[in-house]
Amino acid sequence: MEATRPEIIRGIPMHRALQGCGGALRGWKLARLYRHGRMTVRIDEFWSHSWHTNAWIKFCTMWFVNRSTVATLCGMLGACVGLMLRLCDILPRFQESPGWFVSQWSVVFGCAGHYLALLLWRPQRLVFLDVACIDQDNELLKGEALISMGAIL
Repeated sequence: MEATRPEIIRGIPMHRALQGCGGALRGWKLARLYRHGRMTVRIDEFWSHSWHTNAWIKFCTMWFVNRSTVATLCGMLGACVGLMLRLCDILPRFQESPGWFVSQWSVVFGCAGHYLALLLWRPQRLVFLDVACIDQDNELLKGEALISMGAIL
């Protein structure tokens, strides 16, 4: 299938689609979202959703699915940094414990790395979200996008 014209196939950066705690999924400032989209020949993810499902559930799912891998890697890296700093005696011990080497710094650095990445990482992938990639104010463009849905998929 082919689009009626190339500029009909649009994507929006994932962080823009999720901004405002998933405002696009609640129908928030749609005209501004359309301006953030851009013409593309490749869409990384196609987000299909039900308007009957709670927007918070959709937002949390997309947030965690698309950020959890990087957050996990940053958490692991942070834990390793905390351990190495403790092993080199750069960081102090929290407590003395016989037998096992204990480094609570690994937990502190690991959690900090994980949660900072979860909150601050901005995936660069382009997604197709109907309300952001189809002009909701222009009936002609909206109709062309619906006709071109096969090409978009």
